[in-house]
Amino acid sequence: MNLNVVKQSNLTQIKTIAVFPFEANRKASAEKITIALTENLNQTDFEVVPAAKLVQMLDAAGLTLAQVSQDHQPALKLLKGVDAFIVGDASVRVLGGYIDHVARCQARMIHAESGEVLLEIVYKTNSNSVAMQQVSTEAQIGKALAKKIGSL
Repeated sequence: MNLNVVKQSNLTQIKTIAVFPFEANRKASAEKITIALTENLNQTDFEVVPAAKLVQMLDAAGLTLAQVSQDHQPALKLLKGVDAFIVGDASVRVLGGYIDHVARCQARMIHAESGEVLLEIVYKTNSNSVAMQQVSTEAQIGKALAKKIGSL
């Protein structure tokens, strides 16, 4: 799987992160990527804010997950104890009429205070004609993103 780091800043000060729901052309696929990324980030050195706690934090600030997934700016400086958050989007295609295949995915780690993009990772397939053995599912993408982020 080819994940390209497009931008990378120093992440040594980042300890606690929150994962906002990914956006995708298929809602179920977006949820699968978000869940896989969050679960696999728990295997890294980062402390990951549980989804329920993130909802509570946003609710206390008068925000919803849907609002900050579309535009993260209102969440800046409001998530106490969170160093950075991850947002992303994906394009999912159906292969062979029954297999969801992630054609493109982009994830960005954003500093929770400044709004600076600290890390940007992009995945995309090489062509529109993807062989069955080259299919990348939502869970595989989420896991690969977490592994890449954890290794930096």
